Order: sequence, then C-alpha cells, then structure tokens
Amino acid sequence: MSGIPSWAVRGRDVVCIMDGWSDNWCRLVGVVPPDRVPMLNEVLRISEVHVDPSVIVVGCYLVFDGIPPFLYAVDCFRPLIGIEDDIEAHFSALLQTQQRVGEDA
Repeated sequence: MSGIPSWAVRGRDVVCIMDGWSDNWCRLVGVVPPDRVPMLNEVLRISEVHVDPSVIVVGCYLVFDGIPPFLYAVDCFRPLIGIEDDIEAHFSALLQTQQRVGEDA
C-alpha cells in the first residue's frame, strides 16, 4: 500500500495485525525497536501520521498514544470498526428509499 489510507488520521483507533516486531526485521532495516511495541489485536489511537514520498512500497507510518515514538508501517494495522460503524453499515441500505418504477428523480 502506498500513500495514506483514508482511515489513517490522528485520533482514529486501529487494531494491530502484526504478530510481533522481529528483532531480525529491525536489524535488517537498521533500527532498534522501543521496549514497548504494539501487540497483535491491540487497539491503539493514532497520534501522528507520517508520509515518506521516497518510499515506494509502504510510505505511510503511524505513531501512537501511549507507545514510545517509533514509525510503524500502516500496513500492520487496520481501522477499528466500532458499533456505530457496524450499525450504520448494516442499516444504511434499509434507510435509503428506492424510487418506484416510472417515477422521476
């Protein structure tokens, strides 16, 4: 994924989908992870969104409230779907009125 997903905004809650932050991966890219990193299925609130236009593959990184500053790739997270979002998605089709055949718009 490149660019900024529409859900990657400050204040949005997301869920971590990465199972561990490998020391091998960090050594490969030349960084040292903080002592506290996101855990699988942990819900986090985005505090900052960073975009690096020079990176083709990922390019968008997140920083979270309550976790030491570190740039985590947006691909390791998904937006949290709250009950409000779920209800809206479920009932939106029912709430939309449909025109009868032969009626003008």
